[in-house]
Amino acid sequence: MNKSFFIILLSLLFSNSNFAQTNPQLEKKSNVFPETPFFVNDFENIFAWDEVPIIDEKLETYFNQSHHKIILVTVSSIEPYKDIFNYSLDLAKNINVKQNKNAEIVIVISKNLRQIQIQNVDQIREKLTDEETKNIIENYIIPEFKNDKYLTGIMNGIEQIKNELK
Repeated sequence: MNKSFFIILLSLLFSNSNFAQTNPQLEKKSNVFPETPFFVNDFENIFAWDEVPIIDEKLETYFNQSHHKIILVTVSSIEPYKDIFNYSLDLAKNINVKQNKNAEIVIVISKNLRQIQIQNVDQIREKLTDEETKNIIENYIIPEFKNDKYLTGIMNGIEQIKNELK
């Protein structure tokens, strides 16, 4: 398949921002964000019905062992946002402030838009740098996504995130 078909917007992690800060734009847009009651919130139905519990269990087990909470959200649209970086940043703030989830990492995937973004809180950026995040996306997640192996790609990505946070 044509590589341009799989263009992924890779925006690196935010700098000098904190999930706990309030943002007037977030207040206006907070109603566009889905509730995220689980570790895996597959609103775009990327994963098969039997794959979601596998990922959810992996993230819950990891949280119980490490206290690093990773929340995965798939969406088909980021409207009214124009880019996935700002959408994922505000979604992460919404998850942590409005939904009180205390997620350290929020992974946003849109198969429809062919985009992925990983947002993390400032406290773990020393262990999971922008460059490491970019490497995880480019070398462990995207290659599997290109072959329609979304479960394998996200499991590889989660495993690499875990390795970086050791």
